[in-house]
Formats: sequence, structure tokens, C-alpha cells
Amino acid sequence: MLWAIGLVAEISGDASLKEALEKAPSVIEKCYEVEEQVRKILPMYRNANQVYLYGRGLLNALANEAELKIIESAYLDARCYGSSDFYHGPISMTPRFMPNIFYVADTLTNQSTMDLHNKLRSEKQLYTTVVTNVKEYAEMADHSVVLPEECDG
Repeated sequence: MLWAIGLVAEISGDASLKEALEKAPSVIEKCYEVEEQVRKILPMYRNANQVYLYGRGLLNALANEAELKIIESAYLDARCYGSSDFYHGPISMTPRFMPNIFYVADTLTNQSTMDLHNKLRSEKQLYTTVVTNVKEYAEMADHSVVLPEECDG
């Protein structure tokens, strides 16, 4: 994946993309430090029949990949939605008391994803996990995984 980004950076000549690519290995290494946080949350999902995942922008791609990995490894019915698209129908079918995972680590899309998070928590009493690099957002969920601040969409 990084090779593809490198190719795009070279072709486009985008200096900010090249800089982000140079930082990528250290950011990825820091992300391994959250493993213990994830291990503490896993028991909450052990008896779940279904889980929804939400993201927006690049984090929607991450949520889609997480959906596939959950289905493949846990044989759990996982469904991913773009947080902005969820209002167009699926929101009315959201089961109550079901675990939900929100990926919120992109300053361009954080607010819309957290607006959906807050609406679903207040109206559906959903159990939520927020994966974020913003401590204030982490405190709004039942559980959270706090990423390094450098992890921004």
C-alpha cells in the first residue's frame, strides 16, 4: 500500500504527500502501542451477533477493511457505513443495544461522524467504541481506543 502512495506522490509531485509518506513508518509503529487497549475491549464483543462500523473519507476505507476482518476472523455479522450516508435509510433500521465502532481520526470529517455517534447514543442507547486520536471524543463512548495524535486521516 505504501508503495502505491509513493508512486502517486512521485507522479503528482505533491510535497505534503511525500512528507506524510516519510512519516508513515513511525506513525504505524506507534499504532502498535494501542494493542492493550483493544484487548481490554474485546470481551465486550464476545457475545455480539452483529456490529456496525462507521467512518468517513479515508476512515471509511479503514472501517470497510475492519468489517471484512471481523467477518473473516470472528464470523460475526459486521456492516460498514459511511457516517454521512447512514442518515439515508439505515439509521431507521439500527438495532438497539448493539455494539458500534466509530473511526474518528480525520480533522476534516470528525464532526460529522461524532454527530452521528451522539445521535445514535441518545436515540438508540447504542454501545459504542470510538477509535480516535482526540481524547475528548474518546470520553464520549463506552470504550475507546486512543491513537497517537499523529494519526490524522
